[in-house]
Amino acid sequence: MKTFHSKTIKLFGPPGTGKTTTLLKRIEKYIERGVQPNEIAYFSFTKKAVSEGIDRAKIKFNLQDDDLPNFRTIHSFCRQQFSQVPVLDEDIDIKEFNTSMGNISLEFDDTYDGHRIRKNWALRIYDKARNMMKDPLLIYRRENIKRIGIDKFKNIIRLYEEFKEQHRIDFTDMLSQFIEYGQAPSFKLMIIDEAQDLTPLQWKFVYKLGEQAKRIYLAGDDDQAIYAWNGADVQAFQDFPGRDVVLKYSHRLNKQIFNFCKLLQNKITDKKQKEFEPANQLPGQILAFKNFQEIPFNAFKGKWFLLSRVREGVRVLEEEARKAGIYFQNQKGKKSFDINQYRAIQMWEDLISGGKILKEDIEVLYMYIEEIAYGFRKLDTKAWRDIDPNLMMSYDDLTLFGGLDPAKERAPWWEALNRKFSDRQKKYFFRMQNQSVDLSTRANIIIDTIHQVKGGEADNVVLFAYANFPTDFDNKRTGLKPNEARVWYTGATRSKQNLFLLGTKHKYSFPLARVYNQYMEMQSAL
Repeated sequence: MKTFHSKTIKLFGPPGTGKTTTLLKRIEKYIERGVQPNEIAYFSFTKKAVSEGIDRAKIKFNLQDDDLPNFRTIHSFCRQQFSQVPVLDEDIDIKEFNTSMGNISLEFDDTYDGHRIRKNWALRIYDKARNMMKDPLLIYRRENIKRIGIDKFKNIIRLYEEFKEQHRIDFTDMLSQFIEYGQAPSFKLMIIDEAQDLTPLQWKFVYKLGEQAKRIYLAGDDDQAIYAWNGADVQAFQDFPGRDVVLKYSHRLNKQIFNFCKLLQNKITDKKQKEFEPANQLPGQILAFKNFQEIPFNAFKGKWFLLSRVREGVRVLEEEARKAGIYFQNQKGKKSFDINQYRAIQMWEDLISGGKILKEDIEVLYMYIEEIAYGFRKLDTKAWRDIDPNLMMSYDDLTLFGGLDPAKERAPWWEALNRKFSDRQKKYFFRMQNQSVDLSTRANIIIDTIHQVKGGEADNVVLFAYANFPTDFDNKRTGLKPNEARVWYTGATRSKQNLFLLGTKHKYSFPLARVYNQYMEMQSAL
């Protein structure tokens, strides 16, 4: 069996250098040599990265999903090996545990590694500790902000472990059990994508499978390692034995964006030294603004990312965008308005112009109308019992036997929809209508966190300097600043053409203005 160094290639792919394309070319060479697709493993820590690999491989090699059984997230692969072992259901078992505790949130943050992250702080720190292979109390003590006392923390962890013993394993247990008991197949080619984001526990998985693999590719970019908050260990990627290959040309970044991002990159001190160049010859601009209203959205065509470091900043951007009458959505597709309000507007305008709506849609419409007769607002009442559920109903039908007040007299929607519909919300829809915006299409502007758009790109990127206490750059200890700089570097490198820096008066921030001044000085010297 080859040693790790002799059979491993570490592919460093700076932003826009075609890392996924390069990996697919390696897969193509192995298939041309007679290696079967099921003898190739392609692992990543997120469903998003795996899905991209699957979709592109299917097109390139004319394959189906079943032809690529080992293109998986790490957790999915481990789950497959222990399919007979019951796994905690996040909606049933965890709800039972939360209910028994009485004080644990049922909500979840954004997905990570194919499963949802609990907003409960104690369980999150517990999971982080297991991924880091550390004592949970040690990780608790290292946290800058402790949301509960240590005694309560220990009690929650103790009860959770007892609960698991009585029920089943969770996602992290699946990984641990595979490492201890699982069988490692002998893959002829094993690829680990986004390797910079793996935790110490996941690296044990890599070493276990890697011992049996004939060839290993580790692909990633240590400058974009932005999951340290969840225990990711970028140094394990940097130190893994193997031959380093750096992709040298970014087809995303133009010269202006490249030069600005190099200044951010200089703040990342614990990195592998690597050189790459911009291959994109498109012109671009870097501009700084103090206020959201100054950003010239109409002057620049193409797709937009409006990015914040933290959720609080996203909410500020969303509110400013609504005030400006901008149609937007987040990376997952949630739009800038309440979809039921939009449906209610459409139904009302259809009704007053002579159209009909299904009975099953009436409950949505009635949610926003105050003048509904008693017993008609909900469809599961006696008033609706004898009416065919598939019946299409007109405005006159609704006033005659559907509980709608005839006094409405086909009023315009902004007058008729007078319940649970604020003036601010009405003003937003009114502006969308005046601008003839088709709200049924995908928005051209994405507002979200930097973490959520990682791996994506846009023609125009707005970076909002807003931060909170844990992410405030100037207040961080020196050793923690590189990880924070990585996040902003990742955000800035999403831009294909123009980068806009938005300042903040908030007390916590990232010094984008200082970096911009350095950039302008550098440009003046050229």
